[in-house]
Amino acid sequence: MQKIVDEGLLIHKRPFSESKAVVSIFTKEHGRVCGMLRLSKKEPLDIATVGKVTWNARLSDQLGMFTFEPLESLFQQAYGAYQDLLCLQSLSALLHSLLSERHPYLEVYKALEEFIVYLKNGLGVFGYIRFEQQLLSELGFALDLTECAVTKATDNLVYISPKSGRAVSKSAGLAYHDKLFPLSPLFSGREGGCEKEALSILGYFLKKHLIQDLPSPRIQLENMLQPREIAS
Repeated sequence: MQKIVDEGLLIHKRPFSESKAVVSIFTKEHGRVCGMLRLSKKEPLDIATVGKVTWNARLSDQLGMFTFEPLESLFQQAYGAYQDLLCLQSLSALLHSLLSERHPYLEVYKALEEFIVYLKNGLGVFGYIRFEQQLLSELGFALDLTECAVTKATDNLVYISPKSGRAVSKSAGLAYHDKLFPLSPLFSGREGGCEKEALSILGYFLKKHLIQDLPSPRIQLENMLQPREIAS
């Protein structure tokens, strides 16, 4: 008998019958786990619900059955904030699409927990940008923003190379200004950058390395954000 006991986030739910659904849960210790879940008419489960998870199967390669004890609905945390709801939907879709089944992603789960803190403090989009950046890193495609790709300088870094994902200094990149991405302060964990611009850059690298089509909520989120006005 195979058994998993963990905590996790419900990231995908597909109806199987009136009383069951096939679900995907991103767990802390075991990564993304799929299985069958009995549905309750009294307590319907939303995507982005955190809960205690038990998974049982006779053999390890079987779909298995879940019991899921809800602890917190992040959708309720984001109620009334449409951008935050889109962040939750996009985050769930990316985790479901990109993570291998039953492979631990401890740093990705840590990034999820950090996002939840930002969400609860009214910084959902900022936290989501940080999450996407960390997700790229943990899946092997980190943005290297520590030094200039050309000169190795560590100061005056203002660009990102679309080709390498590495930082470029102002002096080295000025001649190629129109072909480089701006290095947003958001990528260093500082507020004040343009969220729309940062999402566009991260979306480029996600599509380049990991996923052909971004989730629809992710596209909606980027489209509804306003570009930062440049002071004259």
